[in-house]
Amino acid sequence: MIKNLTFIIIFCFLFPYSVIAQRTSFPVITDENILFSAQMCYVESMFSDADCVAELHIIRKRSTKIGFIPMIYKYSALDANNPRAREARTYIWGDIENKPKEWNKSWAKLRNLVVRVLSGSVSDTCHGAIHWGSVTDKQKQYQVPIRCSEKVHNIYYKVSKS
Repeated sequence: MIKNLTFIIIFCFLFPYSVIAQRTSFPVITDENILFSAQMCYVESMFSDADCVAELHIIRKRSTKIGFIPMIYKYSALDANNPRAREARTYIWGDIENKPKEWNKSWAKLRNLVVRVLSGSVSDTCHGAIHWGSVTDKQKQYQVPIRCSEKVHNIYYKVSKS
């Protein structure tokens, strides 16, 4: 009886966490997931590693209902109708023609970072963040800026319960 009760108590405490962990894991690594993630990171934060990591983790947290790639398009500026987003959507996995050698090195580094993040080997640089924006965005009442573990260019928010 005590063993069964112990099992039930442990199960009740651990089950919700295991469900959350499954729901918030990164998608299976595919060429499409990696490329769209790298394009999104470039549009949102150029070559800032800390911002890219935070943004991918936010997309991961928000994508539980519609999927990872649809959330990238819904939530980021990758689908925007501006020159940088239009250009980024044309980027391929390899070097980009007509870009300087140093730019292509940065693009390769960003792509490699995305692979590491999607594989789960890079932890969130802005724990608790569920939204990002810039200084030009209007902060909503329920958004509370948070401090990230690394220097970032964008502003990252958590949701206030009040």
